[in-house]
Order: sequence, then structure tokens, then C-alpha cells
Amino acid sequence: MKNRLEVAKEFLSDTGVIFISIDDDGLAYLKVLMDEIFGIDNFIANLPTIMNLKGNNDEYAFAGTHEYTLVYAKDKEKSVFYEFPVDEDELLKDWEQDEIGLYKQGANLKSTGVNAPREKRPNLFFPVFIDNDNNVYVTHDDEEPLNYVGDLVKIYPITDNQEMSWRWSKKKFMSNNHDLIVSRQGNNVSLYKKQRPELNELPTKKT
Repeated sequence: MKNRLEVAKEFLSDTGVIFISIDDDGLAYLKVLMDEIFGIDNFIANLPTIMNLKGNNDEYAFAGTHEYTLVYAKDKEKSVFYEFPVDEDELLKDWEQDEIGLYKQGANLKSTGVNAPREKRPNLFFPVFIDNDNNVYVTHDDEEPLNYVGDLVKIYPITDNQEMSWRWSKKKFMSNNHDLIVSRQGNNVSLYKKQRPELNELPTKKT
């Protein structure tokens, strides 16, 4: 490996940068070699790189999901990294923001698919109550919240007159109330999950 890295360095221009992928087993040794050949001062970054979100079950104790990418410059003082021309207003136009962060409308909380009917998951068929301010309530006894004064809309997970099920349990409705979106269209009221941006979903100007 050392000989190949030395040859690679010779082929790099003075402004060149090299990226090398490596797994856990080889990372420590490769880092030592790169520091020796390119110089510690020319180290740019060690980038964790997602390779398999499900994890590699062949690894010991933990299902590894990533490898690493070591980045070195031939001459750090001469290398140039450019920023991406990101229009942040355009990037964020589909997103809204609450006290937690960015979100947009995600999946409808009514289940779909072969396991969606009520008889498949009877514990996920229950009423959800919504007030005029779009606050959402569920109760253990399926009755309206005690001591509540005002009008409430009661909805069930029903699609085309067929009793279905919710994606969330009562417990999750209660604990994740802040991640709900209430959508009203005329007399129809629907519930959606707030979809939060995932890793790398919102690019930055950095490389």
C-alpha cells in the first residue's frame, strides 16, 4: 500500500487532493501511512461514509453502517475547495419551521396496505379529537377529554367507508403531539406526520 500511495502522490498536481476509502480494520494503519507520505499538515478530513443503513451483520458485536474516507492535499496551502452555489431560499421553500426545527408534510397517519384494516390491528382503531386551534387529543377511554370546553372534531381512520387503523398508537399520539399536522379541507379533517429533514437532505455550501 505504501508504494501505491507514494506513486499516487507523484501523480498529483501541487493543488491536488486525494480521497481514499477504508474500513475500520485498515483506518489506523492508513492514517499513519498518509501522515508519513503526505505530512500531518496536509490532512484535510476523515469523512464517515454511510455504506449500508441496515448494517453489516458480519461484523463483530455491532452491525457496521459506514466506512471512512481520508482526505489529504499534496500541499494544503495550494489546494482550493469551492462552495456549492446553494440558493437557501429556494432550498427551504418547501419547509416550515417550528420550535424543534424544519419540517414539511409527511405521510398521512391513516395506515395503508394489507395490514391496514381494523381487524388486522384492532388496537390502532380509536378516535382522535381535534379542537378549533388544531390541538390533537386521544384518551384512554375513547371519550372526549375531561374538563374540555368547546367544540371538538372526532375522526377515525376510515378510508372509503372501510375501517382502517392509525400508523401511531395512542401512546405515540400523546408523546409526539408536536409532530402532527392537521389538514382541513371543507368538512374533511386529516392528520399527517411532520417529516423532518434527514441526513444530507439539506445540502450546505460546503463540499
